[in-house]
Amino acid sequence: MNKKIATILANGDTPSQSLLEKLRRDSTFLICTDGAANPLAQTKIIPNLIIGDLDSIDETTKDFFVKKTKIIRKESQYATDLEKALSFCIESNFESVLIAGLKGGRIDHTLTNFAILAKYSEKLKINYIDDQGYGLLCSKNEPSLGIQTTIGTTISLIPLMNTDGIKTAGLLYPLNDETLAPGIREGLSNQATSNNIKIEISTGCLLIYLNEDVQYPPF
Repeated sequence: MNKKIATILANGDTPSQSLLEKLRRDSTFLICTDGAANPLAQTKIIPNLIIGDLDSIDETTKDFFVKKTKIIRKESQYATDLEKALSFCIESNFESVLIAGLKGGRIDHTLTNFAILAKYSEKLKINYIDDQGYGLLCSKNEPSLGIQTTIGTTISLIPLMNTDGIKTAGLLYPLNDETLAPGIREGLSNQATSNNIKIEISTGCLLIYLNEDVQYPPF
């Protein structure tokens, strides 16, 4: 098993059945954070690991998975279940993670989840997926990205912290050594003018989100 790449299912909106099946089929190691295991018990998809403080997982779910997968209880209140999953990936020498289920439910949970991406972006290569599209992080860990897409695809450049020196190629509204920052200037709803997009930064963390319906993104 190639354990350098992991998929994390966070406890936000549950992805569609088709996306869940793709994540399980294409993942070498699937991690569930606590309550995210509940919908999986209904689909019969078996993760490799369930991790968290276990305050959101149903007892029936726990009973279903207890002999089928590894369950790790971490009770620290100084880290969210997503952080516990990411820390596990670092400790287990994963180099890259794909995260689903980040958004939905309480808005403070959703905003915190995306802030956590920036927090861990220097330690792991992090990508994101949902049923509307997928995202890649451009950060110190990977300051330059080449992305294949379809002309006309909506692409948003979302700064997760102040991000400087942004240069792009293949976008309708190009950036040339510019800065994006939360609450100051964002890059919502740009558009691909080429099948090959290039984005680079000097400092910070930028989520490049492609609103694109693909069979599976090229991570």
